[in-house]
Amino acid sequence: MTEPQLSEQESLQIIKQMIERAKQEQKDDGRGWIIWGWLLFGASVLSFINQYTHWFFQYFFWNIFGIASFLLLVFNVYNLVIKTKAKRIRTYTSALYEHLNIGFFISLALIILSINQITH
Repeated sequence: MTEPQLSEQESLQIIKQMIERAKQEQKDDGRGWIIWGWLLFGASVLSFINQYTHWFFQYFFWNIFGIASFLLLVFNVYNLVIKTKAKRIRTYTSALYEHLNIGFFISLALIILSINQITH
């Protein structure tokens, strides 16, 4: 299959979109990772305190952390897929970050599930 020929104007528009997308990726504030870090810190501290107070079962706060992380993932997927219109361009870094995030959340879910399987 051959790709359709683009006009000069269409080519320039695609290049402009790629540059703007790359600029936006550099401006991202990492709010999701900061929230994730605070959730991780909170789960760690509460789990440490729970070892001495025995409020709940051992991995209760890690399960809450996993649920909150999953909700963050659903929210981010909603923002990326549903809210944004179809994008004509896709940069190398955006594809890399998408795969990194997907792999990270899959491994996080597997760790939380395996912890629960071991303890019960």
